[in-house]
Amino acid sequence: MNFDPQKTLTVVAAYPDGRMDPSLFWFFNRHGLLFDEEHIAMTNIRDPAIAKNIIIKNILLPSDAETFIVVDNDIGFLARTDPFLDADFDLTCVVCNNGHGPAAWKEPGAFHAGLWRTHREVLEKTLPPWFRLEYSQDGTKVKRCLCMHFADKVKSMGFTVGHAGFAHHDP
Repeated sequence: MNFDPQKTLTVVAAYPDGRMDPSLFWFFNRHGLLFDEEHIAMTNIRDPAIAKNIIIKNILLPSDAETFIVVDNDIGFLARTDPFLDADFDLTCVVCNNGHGPAAWKEPGAFHAGLWRTHREVLEKTLPPWFRLEYSQDGTKVKRCLCMHFADKVKSMGFTVGHAGFAHHDP
C-alpha cells in the first residue's frame, strides 16, 4: 500500500486521560505526517470495541482521507516502528505486547489494534460492526478478541492482513 502523509488521517484513541505518548510526535515528524485538524483527530471513549467502531463510522469514513492510522494513546513509537508504514498489507499492525506473549505473533495474520493502518476500500467493503468480542455460547469466556474479529472480517473480504515493525504497548 502506498503511504502518502498528505492523504492520511490519524486518530488517537486517547482514553482514559486524553493524553498520548510523546513519541507519537517524534514518529509523525520523522515521516511527514501532519498534526492539523484535517489530518489528526482524538477520541476519548471508554469501551475499546465501541470506540473503534465509532472512529471508523464517524471519523474515518466521512473524511476525505485515503489512508487511516488508528493508535492507542499508550503506544510508544521507536525506530523499529518504521516498517509499519511501508508494509504492503491492506490492514497492517505493529508487533507489540498484546497481553498474550510472543506466541500470539507466530501466525503471519496475527493482528492487534493498538496501532493499525488501512485504506478506505477495506473499511468501505467490510461491514460493521468492525470490532466485536465473540463470546462462548454461555457468555462466560471470550472466544475471539475484538482485534481478531476485525482481522478475520477483513480477510474474509479478500484483503491481506499482517504485521510489521514493533512498538511498546500496555494493553
